[in-house]
Amino acid sequence: AAGLAFAQPRSEKFTSPEGFSLNVPEGWQVLTKEQNQSVNDDLKVRTKFNPTRMAAMIYSPTDPRVNVNVIVLMGAVPIDNDAAQGYAQMLKDQSAQAGVALEGFTVNRHNYGPNSALLADYDMDFTNSAGPNKDLGKVHQWQAVFSGGGKTYVVTCTAAVGAFPVVSPVFERVLNSMAYAGGAALATPTQAVVAPAP
Repeated sequence: AAGLAFAQPRSEKFTSPEGFSLNVPEGWQVLTKEQNQSVNDDLKVRTKFNPTRMAAMIYSPTDPRVNVNVIVLMGAVPIDNDAAQGYAQMLKDQSAQAGVALEGFTVNRHNYGPNSALLADYDMDFTNSAGPNKDLGKVHQWQAVFSGGGKTYVVTCTAAVGAFPVVSPVFERVLNSMAYAGGAALATPTQAVVAPAP
């Protein structure tokens, strides 16, 4: 019966023309840059979906504020400690400019599936911010940075602070499913890591 713990809920693969794919949790919705015209304004406001910046967003059907968005940048960043420090500083600067406090902020290297990533983990408090995000209150975010094939993929997982522990296993599965050109998922079989027999 021990093997049953690994049974995954059904999910479907989403493949973006921007060069990545990931698994979409069962029942979750997908918004893409390509569908921009058909996305209604109310949904854009509720999810903060910005099609000019985001390649895709997947979100919970019960609460669109629980979501994962992907931004694709040209140029691959190194996944190393120097990059982690620079990335941490950039995030802090961006949030300071937006008047949003970051709390419990850490950036570490992390492996998702076969890929190495930088993971920023933090709370953001929008309560005192001006602008459209004020109604979000306090959210927890993971921002994972993947790199390969001349591109950088920034995957942000967002949920309210109270809901995050409940949905974090879902986010973990999405991040573990991330595949892209130049990523380790496309390694030749001789480099495959063989899992120890149970």
